[in-house]
Amino acid sequence: MNKYLALIFSSGLIIGLSMACLAIITNILLSEPISLNSALVWFSMTSGLYAANRLIESDKDAAIDNAISSAVAANKLVLTVFSVGLTLLGLILSFQESLELGLLVILSILYLALYTTNLSKIPFKKGGKRLKDYLGVKSLMVGIGLSFVVLYTGNCFHTSSLIALALLYFRTILNEAMNTIIYDMKDLEADRINGVNTLPITLGVKKTKYILHSLNVIVTSLTLAGFLFNLFPVYCLGLLVSFPYFAFLIEYIVYEPYRRGHLYFQYILLDGAYVAIVPCVLLFARL
Repeated sequence: MNKYLALIFSSGLIIGLSMACLAIITNILLSEPISLNSALVWFSMTSGLYAANRLIESDKDAAIDNAISSAVAANKLVLTVFSVGLTLLGLILSFQESLELGLLVILSILYLALYTTNLSKIPFKKGGKRLKDYLGVKSLMVGIGLSFVVLYTGNCFHTSSLIALALLYFRTILNEAMNTIIYDMKDLEADRINGVNTLPITLGVKKTKYILHSLNVIVTSLTLAGFLFNLFPVYCLGLLVSFPYFAFLIEYIVYEPYRRGHLYFQYILLDGAYVAIVPCVLLFARL
């Protein structure tokens, strides 16, 4: 298998596994019996939609990394089958659970379409930009999109604590937005070529790092607030491992010798964040 195609597949599976772990964390923090339905749905959906996004963005990849773009172009059928197959599996599992949850998953697919749509193709719109190309919109939209996992899991268990669900949802949006901005620092040249107006391009890496460290403190504070106000059980403290984890990523990803290499390691760290965090939450749950 072409190493770039392997990178695309492994990245999709890693982020799918990470979202499955987020579903498990949400399940645990809402103090419900663990069910694998939500985890399986979002493993399938996220992996499938990631592959779909790679197909949609292949022309953008070509501007800065012809190898990845060529791998996508040469394996469109394989990626399409992979994407459609996993997305359909996620849809089937969600509709088996309930109509409401199935419709929520369809909403997430429509959201991806909004994220990637060229606005020049919409009537009365000009400029040829996507929403994600505007300053700050990309990270916010990714944060909201991946946080569908929390909404789905909360609705799956008919949680009675809407405040806890809302707090976890907001925390996840900020956490995923932070993750995306770290990605933006790694992909600085690519976004500049493709006209994506990110924080590192507009403010520079140094100021962006200050913003990221501030977001990391806010995310940690929200976790502590959930514990102190009895919205989350005590094992939510396992989430605090995300503070040093992301502090490391903020500094590591922009370190020049690594920013241009070690792609598999970078993708594992960024896309697999919840894979690293879920064992800590499970450990606290057992104490």
